[in-house]
Amino acid sequence: MVAAGSFRRDLLARFNRRIKIPPLRDRAEDIFAILSALAAGRGAPLDPERVEIEAVERLLLHDWPANVR
Repeated sequence: MVAAGSFRRDLLARFNRRIKIPPLRDRAEDIFAILSALAAGRGAPLDPERVEIEAVERLLLHDWPANVR
């Protein structure tokens, strides 16, 4: 990102450690938080009572083979 000009070199130099975020397949507990953030970004909070249990179950059981961006 520094080379592309989208991140400042001086800020990169301040990091003592690299930030490692495990893939979503290793942290399924974050799926509902991600759904909530996506809904909030669209201007409507996610109502847990309107979410179908089967849909959440399928998301939790999915193996998430690729990165989620």
